[in-house]
Amino acid sequence: MFKINGGELQQVVSSLTKGAKRARLGENRVYISSVDSSNEVDFYFVGEELQVQKRISCEVSAPFAFATTVHELEVKVGALPQEEWIMIENDGEQLNLNWGRSSKIRMETVPEMSPSIEIPDATESVLWAPGKLQIFSRSLPSFAAVANSAGAEKYPVLRGLYFSKEETGEVLVRASNGSRAVTINAQGVNWFDGFFASIPTETISGLAEIFPNDSEVKVSINEGKTLLIFESGFTKAVTRLLVGDFPPIDKSYTNTDEAKVIWRVDRMELLNTTRRIKRLGGDKPVMVFKKEGTKSFVELLGVSIEQIGANVEGEEFQFAVHSDYLELCLTLYRTDEVLLCLKDKGLPLTVLCDGNDDIKALIAQVLIV
Repeated sequence: MFKINGGELQQVVSSLTKGAKRARLGENRVYISSVDSSNEVDFYFVGEELQVQKRISCEVSAPFAFATTVHELEVKVGALPQEEWIMIENDGEQLNLNWGRSSKIRMETVPEMSPSIEIPDATESVLWAPGKLQIFSRSLPSFAAVANSAGAEKYPVLRGLYFSKEETGEVLVRASNGSRAVTINAQGVNWFDGFFASIPTETISGLAEIFPNDSEVKVSINEGKTLLIFESGFTKAVTRLLVGDFPPIDKSYTNTDEAKVIWRVDRMELLNTTRRIKRLGGDKPVMVFKKEGTKSFVELLGVSIEQIGANVEGEEFQFAVHSDYLELCLTLYRTDEVLLCLKDKGLPLTVLCDGNDDIKALIAQVLIV
């Protein structure tokens, strides 16, 4: 049916299957078919919220279309030699992946018709700089609400990353699950004027695996403003959008000029303390911040207490947060120092970088009984 270099086939299959798994593809199927009257082959999957097509050029000897599972494709293609030319041929209800004189691996297929992937017409397009999908996938989904949670039921857009373009031209990306939130100024990313929507977190994670991190990505919207089309090279993806109002989290952030207390701390020192308490705290890794005289401490009640270098400004009251949530916030930054700002006792903690508002993170306090 078609002939392709083993290394090239592995590269295509690896990104597609990883993307399908990260996107939580329900049917768990990958479809492969020849393109009419050409030496091109389409690899694609069709999910409820994400459809992806990767087209490659290779030697096609006869028209074909078949389906297999993500697991079967990943395992069998992953075992092929990279340096050999692989000939894929029909063998009844199986496929033979042949190379050399008489070497082959059998791959099972599934008796399904290949659904067609539909690429809608685009009405407007913007560009995202290389690597932005990967940055979003790595740092932001943990702030979003999971499906079927109370927050997601009330605000469906919380299941994803919420994009908006401000009057200043800045593109802001927000995520929240009620207990934590983040807002970033997404430099290198453009968005559509007057349009607000979320891209599901599973979709963002899947796209980050599928698209290369060294190429620009063209992002387009359909006429009904319900779908986004992502394109780079010969790879295309279509994703559904979550449209609706985002909760008013911006008013919950505390800026330095309105904070009653500010802890200026070394980011890496605090991150190490956070991870230590995470290991020690079991299912209750609560960090209690307190000051005694001129010394600043972080305590895991009944287990550990650690003095940290901190410059505390304003009132001296203790506060407590979940170590997992604070760790998520600290990993967003690449600065030496961060600011922990509180407007009042019991109110959420805002994590900032002094002099730079490109990232703002928010986490709820933990009530200590």
